[in-house]
Amino acid sequence: MKTQKYFLQALSLFILLFIVASAQGQTSQAESIQTQINAVENNLLPTVKITGEAPWNIKNRMSHYNVSGVSIAVIDNFEVVWAKGYGVADAKKKNPVTTSTLFQAASISKTVNAVAVLQLMEQQKINLNEDINTYLKSWKFLYTEKSNGKKITTKHLLSHTAGLSTSGFDGYMKAKKVPNLTQILDGKKTNDSEAVRSISEPGLAFQYSGGGILITQQMIEDISKSSYESYISNNILQPLGMNNSLYALNKNLKQKDLASGHWWNGKRLKNKYNIYPELAAAGLWTTPTDLAKFVIALQKSLSEEQEALISKPTAELMFTPVLDNHITALGTFIRDKKGTLYFDHSGSNEGFTCHYYGSMEDGKGVVVMTNAERYELIPEIINSVASVYEWKNFHNPNPRTIVEVSEADLKPLVGTYEFESGNKLTIGNDKDILFILNNENNQLDLYPESNRSFFFRQMDEQIEFIEENNSIALRYHRNGKEYKATRTK
Repeated sequence: MKTQKYFLQALSLFILLFIVASAQGQTSQAESIQTQINAVENNLLPTVKITGEAPWNIKNRMSHYNVSGVSIAVIDNFEVVWAKGYGVADAKKKNPVTTSTLFQAASISKTVNAVAVLQLMEQQKINLNEDINTYLKSWKFLYTEKSNGKKITTKHLLSHTAGLSTSGFDGYMKAKKVPNLTQILDGKKTNDSEAVRSISEPGLAFQYSGGGILITQQMIEDISKSSYESYISNNILQPLGMNNSLYALNKNLKQKDLASGHWWNGKRLKNKYNIYPELAAAGLWTTPTDLAKFVIALQKSLSEEQEALISKPTAELMFTPVLDNHITALGTFIRDKKGTLYFDHSGSNEGFTCHYYGSMEDGKGVVVMTNAERYELIPEIINSVASVYEWKNFHNPNPRTIVEVSEADLKPLVGTYEFESGNKLTIGNDKDILFILNNENNQLDLYPESNRSFFFRQMDEQIEFIEENNSIALRYHRNGKEYKATRTK
């Protein structure tokens, strides 16, 4: 009996020590995560840092950009290690953003949609290289001479290489009658977009087209013989446990904790948010935690994990750029950071902006969602996460030094430059600040390191001007590669 008594006492002591050790381990882990959260919150960084510039605090930067609310989910080692909300979901109600607050995913919806299409491909219900009209039943695409006799394929649609119009959508106020999918495709009874039509030959170049993604929405409905919302819910959202994700036309929308959209000046949209019947292109409501589950599923698909969303060969196909010297893949974009690959997609609806990143080589990533139209804050947060969690080659910590350059030195550089690809770049000058105009006519300032070398702050890319044949030429440096352009005027 004494032996049994001593054994029970020893067993009780062992269990007690195990419980204490487990509790201490959990406390230590929680403290470690909190330390990481604090580091991210106080280490916001521009893509390119200036010598002597200190990192920023997230709350100060939210105030600087008039951003009402932010929600973040961080992925490390194929897990969501933490998620947190900041600010308010509605500037008038002042209700705080929580990890359960839903935001509009906007164009990130396109990545989810691409997976749905690829699942149908795996079931041999779609051939990515066949004419899209093979699969369209309730609506047909009308070819014109603009397509130059070439057929549009599903692969073209998913990679924005179909040569189609209708880049994006403005959405509808909740009080207005919303058109159906075929009406949107034909430009009927709509006030937020034009008809989806060919504007150039497919397969030759990148031409962003939310309209093309809508065609795949129609294909999914025609093939599955179910609503788009039901199909995505049954095949992606529910299997991944994305329980806080739904579409704007869903009847349960009012039961969820929805963020309200805000303009660039911080004022809330009068109608709180717009409705987007263009579900595949812009209609998903979700949280960063749910989107992180989706990103992790794609990462595991690449590594042949059991919980994979699609097969490894399909994932590799999804993450393969379809054009030479371009980042566009199927429903996502591929970023080559000095040999390390990441996939990503951003999104922007009226009053909302967001962005996700996932590593293709390990289980690191982040999802950032905001209820504001100021995208500038998002890359600063992403850079902080990348720095704290040591993402390989993602963020360049080496600061650059700005020098003063006279107007006399800047004036000869102004003009239009053409690359070998035919793409053109316009250089302008405003109040002694050199800038370029991108395809959306947005101004991107250039910062001088010398009177001939300049860099961006939004991206780790540089422009160098050189003398050539009694004229000025331009060299564009990106990801270790150099692209030359000659001045045309």
